[in-house]
Amino acid sequence: MAVVPDDVVVPVVEERLVAGKRTVETGRVRVTTVVDEHPAVVRERLVHGGVEVERTAIGEEVLAVPPVRDEGDTIVVPVVREELIVTKRLILVEEVRLRRTATTEDFVDTVMLRSQRVVIERDPS
Repeated sequence: MAVVPDDVVVPVVEERLVAGKRTVETGRVRVTTVVDEHPAVVRERLVHGGVEVERTAIGEEVLAVPPVRDEGDTIVVPVVREELIVTKRLILVEEVRLRRTATTEDFVDTVMLRSQRVVIERDPS
């Protein structure tokens, strides 16, 4: 007869999983920019300023130099000289009138406008 031991040992096995990760290259892409140009028309009204000079002889005696004055779109600049007589007196010789003028012109020009767009290509390697 066989001898049976009192204690029976049963081994228990357990599997364990250790998960990890690594970087794997699956493909490549190339990114480039492309500049597209297209003409655009610029229309603008331009204003040019100018001055007309008008001289007016006066020939009046004045006691003081008259001030520069504004008459609407005209600036009046008095011009005086001193004359030596027995006494000094101011003679208003002339007035210089400066009239503001403005002209307009239509301005048209073609300029190149640029814009970028992105092109992405997949590299098969």
